[in-house]
Amino acid sequence: MEQGQLIFVWLIASSISGAIGAIIGARIDKAQAGFWWGFFLGFIGWIILLLMPREVGSAPQTADRSDLGKLTFVDFKKSQKLENPSFSHKHKQEQQQIYGEYLKKVESEKTKEPLPTARLSVHKIAQSTVSPSIEERLARLKSITDSGIVSEEEASVRRREILAEL
Repeated sequence: MEQGQLIFVWLIASSISGAIGAIIGARIDKAQAGFWWGFFLGFIGWIILLLMPREVGSAPQTADRSDLGKLTFVDFKKSQKLENPSFSHKHKQEQQQIYGEYLKKVESEKTKEPLPTARLSVHKIAQSTVSPSIEERLARLKSITDSGIVSEEEASVRRREILAEL
């Protein structure tokens, strides 16, 4: 086998091993590191990945109604990395402190009362959906009948229904 072919086979095998390492690493939130461990060390890198500790908060949690709207620490870290790239350079204790502040903020927002303006706007909407008066309905029926959209017989039936509401 020529040297070029040997390098090509090694690159393919290392890439496959790296992909397997990335899959294993994704389970502990370290997919990129998993790829490189697998790429350079093969199955030994996979074993190292399996022995690495999981990230705090990545353990599955049972869904609780009080936890709705809260992110786990791992999800919070991912969102912070997208919004603020320097977040990943902070010490883990500082990241956890920021996460604690986030949890306090979520709790305080849950306990806030709805604004009184929200109740007023609902009341205004309810008033605006009140049906038109009988006079308005009869006038509308007359204009529809005059334009020929509704026949005279249909209009008389509808007129009796409206007047029956009196």
